[in-house]
Amino acid sequence: MCGFNTFMYFSSTPFDIVGFFDPIAVGTVVAGFKYSFTVFFILLIDRVGCHGLLLWTTRGCQYVSFAAVVLSYISLDTRTLQLTNDEFGRLAYIILVTMISFVACYASDLGCVP
Repeated sequence: MCGFNTFMYFSSTPFDIVGFFDPIAVGTVVAGFKYSFTVFFILLIDRVGCHGLLLWTTRGCQYVSFAAVVLSYISLDTRTLQLTNDEFGRLAYIILVTMISFVACYASDLGCVP
């Protein structure tokens, strides 16, 4: 109900917009991080406890999402969905890091606890 599957399905679209050379490969890297964090936290959940894990990582999802919105201002042409600035720089890395952080937080709580 949180839309994470849609997020993963369309994850290559923002990478394409900000100018990554192979956005599908970058989306696959994000999916690999989800898999590795899911396996890690499934092994860790009995030691830490699911209540504390849910509280901390759900906050992480919220804060990472908020940081992504605040830090990444994308100037797009609304008709073509192309960047108005062709500079590949800090914006692409901010989007990549926040997506991986969000995926890590999601895979560690809502992805494996329920």
